Amino acid sequence: MTLVIYMGVSGAQRIQDELLHGLPADTPVAIVQNASLPTQRHAVCTLETLSAIASEQLTSPSAIIVGDVVRGVTTSQRALQSLFTGT
Repeated sequence: MTLVIYMGVSGAQRIQDELLHGLPADTPVAIVQNASLPTQRHAVCTLETLSAIASEQLTSPSAIIVGDVVRGVTTSQRALQSLFTGT
């Protein structure tokens, strides 16, 4: 399952609270600010830490991505880094 929430950073605490009723605290989450622009920034965290990361690091316009696709992306990034760095 993957959930994408557009323009949700200002409501990150409520999103976190509501999603924790049905999803595990360790569910992977990514926040992407200014997606596809040269100024794009992102943070990867868990549902348990979503509100802290959102309020301290990223602002709108941002998308919050919750679920399996985030786990897949981080796994792919680690594999590519290992391929190029040998670590």
